[in-house]
Formats: sequence, structure tokens, C-alpha cells
Amino acid sequence: MKFYFTAFLLLALVALTSPQVKAQESFEDLDSSDPSKEAIEALQEAGVIQGYEDGTFRSTNTINRAEFLKIVVEAMTDNPTGSNCFTDVGEEWYAKYVCYAKDHGDVSGYSDGTFNPGAAINFAEASKVIVNVFNLDPAEVSAPWYRPYVESLSTQAAIP
Repeated sequence: MKFYFTAFLLLALVALTSPQVKAQESFEDLDSSDPSKEAIEALQEAGVIQGYEDGTFRSTNTINRAEFLKIVVEAMTDNPTGSNCFTDVGEEWYAKYVCYAKDHGDVSGYSDGTFNPGAAINFAEASKVIVNVFNLDPAEVSAPWYRPYVESLSTQAAIP
């Protein structure tokens, strides 16, 4: 589990912060110069990620909130379920991942009842999800809202 946690964190953090990189290999657009190659291949081998239908992974693209939760939830369970858990999450491909995370208290969405699945996820939001999913204790620090989650990952040496 620790290896997948580490691989997941590296993939998530690289996806959120890496510059554009050319690619090729296991996914047709992934090559050896991609800094997330090892983590991507480990998660692919474990069945956590599959890439896009056209055979690409698109590791240099910005990852959105729905895609991020798919990766997180696939790392945690083989059978996510759920639908219609936010006003903007109904029966789409990502609904079972978002709703599973909501049902387990890992995400709460926005005060207006939306989740905004297509929006790019930022480092602060990803930190909160990771801390919640892996049952890490948020650090006891004050505002802003994301500081306890980022500090928790920092104390775990989980931020490259």
C-alpha cells in the first residue's frame, strides 16, 4: 500500500505541477523523459489508471477534479458506486468515483451543492483529498483552509 500511496502522490503532484513533456512507450504518448513515467506505469500495472481510449495518457494535461478522484478512488476500491450526489454530478462516467468519495467523507463540494467536476484541481484541493482518503491527520494549524492538509503532507515527506 505504501508504494501505491507514494506512486499516487508522485503522479498527482507531477500532474499538478509538471511542464509540457513529449512522450511515447506504454501509453503511446509516454516516453522515458516524462518525470511521472514510473508512477504512471506502476498505477497502470495495478489497474488504477487506464488512460484515454486513443491509447494516450496525456500526462502533461491539467487534471480535473473528476479525473483526480477516479485515480484516487480506483486506488482504494474495486467497486465504487453512486450517482446524483451533487447538483452537477448525475450519471456521468465519473459519478461513481465522485459519489463514492463524497459518501466516504473525502470530498464535500461547494456550498451551492455543486462539485464542479470539469474544473482543474489545484494543489490545495488535491492535498485535502489525499489527506482525507489516506486517513492522515490534518495538521493543527490555522487559516487558510488548505494549510492543515498541505502541512500534513509535508510532515509525511509526501511533497517532492
